[in-house]
Amino acid sequence: MTEPFSFRRRFRFPLWWLLPLLLLAGFALLGDNGVLRLWKGYQQRQELRIKVGQLRDENRHLRREIEALKNDRRTIEDLARRKLGMVRPDELVYQFPPTGKTGTAAEK
Repeated sequence: MTEPFSFRRRFRFPLWWLLPLLLLAGFALLGDNGVLRLWKGYQQRQELRIKVGQLRDENRHLRREIEALKNDRRTIEDLARRKLGMVRPDELVYQFPPTGKTGTAAEK
């Protein structure tokens, strides 16, 4: 006598296929060109785009400052006064001690 047709028996998944499938899935996720590496590359690309935008803004600001230094005498004067401590011959400069603790080590 023959065995009745068994759907379960005919389409049974062999267990020895499980290991190669797991290896393939592991390589697809973790390999050199895997999904995780692609995701990290995408994130790095987004971070670099943000940084490029920030650098473009800073570059625009610096170009404006360069143009002002080339053409605007007030900007040059302001910079010379702040950075170099320059004054006009007819100006009187008042210098105040820095605020904070009063008294020095010599006074004590």
